[in-house]
Order: sequence, then structure tokens, then C-alpha cells
Amino acid sequence: ALHGLIPMAGLPQNCLNTDSFLTAMEAGYMLNYRVTWDSPEIYRNSRLDFLYNTAFQDQRERIVKSYRELSEVHGNLQTTYITGYSYDNGVSVTTYENGVCVAVNRSDQDAVIEGNLVKAGSYLKYAGKGEITK
Repeated sequence: ALHGLIPMAGLPQNCLNTDSFLTAMEAGYMLNYRVTWDSPEIYRNSRLDFLYNTAFQDQRERIVKSYRELSEVHGNLQTTYITGYSYDNGVSVTTYENGVCVAVNRSDQDAVIEGNLVKAGSYLKYAGKGEITK
């Protein structure tokens, strides 16, 4: 229950085996990337060989696009408390104290949440009750 009290960020997005962008969207935490200016090739076979996939030039478009998307949804929610959370069949809804809901659909089928279409593998911000209905 720290959301709204302190800024939070997840693990570096580009250093994970899976894309956790939807998790950041669901939990409302800020994105984090590990980047280097140099090509990661120079770190191979050294103590820094974990710095693969970190060249800023290669990550720039992804970083900018992800930050913009997350800011559009969570820009005005960073200091707002989460008051509810529900999950069913790959679809989650996070409800904030101001009535805003963020639905995340990790399933492979579109879902309708409180009359709103949430496409498979996507998210949607809306004003609602935070209820998952069938």
C-alpha cells in the first residue's frame, strides 16, 4: 500500500526475460531501464557481461514510447492511493481513490470491463467501480 506515498519503480524493463510493461501499468509504478552509452559488446566476458541489451541507441525508441504511454495513463495518479484491486482470468483492474480504474488484459482474448472493451494484451484507463463483470 505504498502507491501514492512514495515514488516506486520496477526492475529495469530491458533486463527482464519478459516485458513487464503491463505490470507497471497495472501497479502504477514508474518504468526503469538500464542503459549504457557504449555497445554492450565491450562488456562481454567481463564482470559486466550482465549489461546485455543496454545500448541507449538501441533502446531509445522503446523507452520514449513506454514512458509516454505510462505517463498518459498514470501521470495524474502518482500521488493517488490504490483503493481496490481485482483479478480474474488474466484481467486485472486497479482502482484509485479518485474513481479512476486501470484494467490490464494479459489474456489472449478481448474482455469487457464495466462496458469498456479491453483488447487482449492491452490496458485501458476509465472512470468506474473497478468491477470485473462477465
